[in-house]
Amino acid sequence: MTATVGLRAITGPPGSRLARLLEGGLRPVAPLAGSTLPLIVAELGAGVEWAAGEGLPAGAALPEAIAIRLRARGAEPHWEDPVVAADTTALLDFCRERGRSSVAIWRADPTLLVGLQLGAWVDAPWRTRLVRGLPAAAGLLMRAAERSPRLLATAADLAFWAGVREAATESEWGRLTSSYAVLVYHRFAGELKPGQERIDISPRRYRRQLLALKLAGYRPLALDRLLAFHRGEVAELPSRGYAITVDDAMADAVGPLRRSAGLAPQLFVPTAELGRSAHWIGGEAVASWEEVEALAAAGVAIGSHTRHHRRLTELSPAERESELAGSLEDLRARLPEAAAVLAYPNGDHDRAVCEATRAAGYQAAYTTEKGRNGAGTDPFRLRRVSIHGADGALAVLWKAATGEALSARWQRLRERQARPLGH
Repeated sequence: MTATVGLRAITGPPGSRLARLLEGGLRPVAPLAGSTLPLIVAELGAGVEWAAGEGLPAGAALPEAIAIRLRARGAEPHWEDPVVAADTTALLDFCRERGRSSVAIWRADPTLLVGLQLGAWVDAPWRTRLVRGLPAAAGLLMRAAERSPRLLATAADLAFWAGVREAATESEWGRLTSSYAVLVYHRFAGELKPGQERIDISPRRYRRQLLALKLAGYRPLALDRLLAFHRGEVAELPSRGYAITVDDAMADAVGPLRRSAGLAPQLFVPTAELGRSAHWIGGEAVASWEEVEALAAAGVAIGSHTRHHRRLTELSPAERESELAGSLEDLRARLPEAAAVLAYPNGDHDRAVCEATRAAGYQAAYTTEKGRNGAGTDPFRLRRVSIHGADGALAVLWKAATGEALSARWQRLRERQARPLGH
């Protein structure tokens, strides 16, 4: 029988407007990537072992921290009757205190950052992150908080981060708000074959994108530095830092990667498919081991894309282990200095896959979930944004800045103005 942990959210007095706006509990402005809890934890339920909070300071964020520790031990949450905040002011005061308390808990146990709201600065959409930096926004939202659930959630978010800012040192604040974007490419043929239009980009367009990033002040980040950042060995990263990743090791990627090796790109290879035809992309040619080794010698970081580019969530534990551990063994046999980093084929992953990846000896893994990565991002769920065949300089700058896809309006406008692409 699975152990459970009782949790209590926070709401308003029964029948009040505040209770109706909260709809049973306060929700974060965006789902926290390191947590599956849909509501902010205000208190623990009856019978929960507070001993799980050993070594942590008392405070408003302690119930959340204990819930994270218990879930890591296999306990599943269930929600009990919520705590009642007397009014909106009391709710926002609670959020502010949670921010201050979260900093103290982080200092006591840095591993909790992945899962705490404290580690989720970059989980919010770019608009919310922008509002957090506007001095007048907090006061305006506090007064307008009860007009809609969205405004209330944003006001609560601002109150939380105001508490964090009060408690954190300059160095801590810099780390909590530091983030980077990862761009992901696949093919560089520029052929735009039917079904490959979104993943195929011409080498010329790629060069223009890199030039646009350089002119806009973006700085490429090497894989070693990113891993050190997630380990806490590097406190923060440049505000316009980004990384280039390329999946699948297609033969047409060799030339563009060799020419851009100075930008610290990362190539993820399906080790058992090198030198063959890609069964997952229309039988296109895959680079050879010799070509991959030459790229590594030129400065391209080489990581794993499993052995056979299979969906890991569809495999048995034994098959999954063969794909993960076997690919890392293949890499180390040919490239002893290869990175212990994985890109999930098709971005396909779940909790079991992430745990298996860690157990196989990897230090980090990339998904295809969109967004930027920060200090609180789970290193086995790193986010990336795809670069498509039709993306021009502005589109790439947008994706590097936000980690998000183009808006639906932008995409519709681009489709109307589409012209034959030059190679």
